[in-house]
Amino acid sequence: LEKYFEYNAYPSAADRALIARKSMMTERQIEVWFQNHRNRSRKDGKPLARLRASDFPLDISFDSL
Repeated sequence: LEKYFEYNAYPSAADRALIARKSMMTERQIEVWFQNHRNRSRKDGKPLARLRASDFPLDISFDSL
């Protein structure tokens, strides 16, 4: 999740569903994790990444989850 967050702090519903299946978590747990992580990052003054799927680096994949 951390690695994906570095590239995209706003995963689409389809991405959240895929992450949930791969991580054995519910989609709601994934959604809340990203919400909490975005809030913590904002609080710490860190920039948030928002990429389209076509911008996603090839070396980062859901297979590693």
